[in-house]
Amino acid sequence: MTGVILVGAHGHGRRHLDNLRRAAAAGTARLAGVCDLRPVDEAALAGFDPAPEQSPDLPALIDRTGAEVVIVATPIPTHAELTLAAVARGAHVLLEKPPAATYADFERVAAGVRDAGRACQIGFQSLGSAAIPAVRALIADGAVGRVRGSAPPGRGCARPPTSPAPRGPGGGASAAPTWSTAR
Repeated sequence: MTGVILVGAHGHGRRHLDNLRRAAAAGTARLAGVCDLRPVDEAALAGFDPAPEQSPDLPALIDRTGAEVVIVATPIPTHAELTLAAVARGAHVLLEKPPAATYADFERVAAGVRDAGRACQIGFQSLGSAAIPAVRALIADGAVGRVRGSAPPGRGCARPPTSPAPRGPGGGASAAPTWSTAR
């Protein structure tokens, strides 16, 4: 069973606790640890047997538990360092969006993940979108050829420093990214 550490169990991290509880009940994942500056109370960890180890020290927690996957659901300025620590210890990462506070941090994360040979998935939920079934149908029909990977516009990262802010109708900020990182 895959060992998982949740980093940031309060706020949005509570959703991950619920999902991990279901995965544990199905026998597909084990919550090996919780990394947070504030300990998680027993009630929030109900249903996990054994109870996960808790520590604010992510590298040590990965070393002690042998977890293969780390979920990072912490404040944005902490994403880069936590992700780099996880991949350096051999863990794959589910990283909540945005992946980094700056484009420079995004580049550091991308290089660290690549160099470690680990996977990093950005948690961008769009399950309510009609685009998902439409893309599935295109893939199933062979309209797009063999799919080797996917990424959101701009690789899910902050706008490169040289790119102007995207503008919507009327000159205001656009609600959706319309820029490209192509150079």
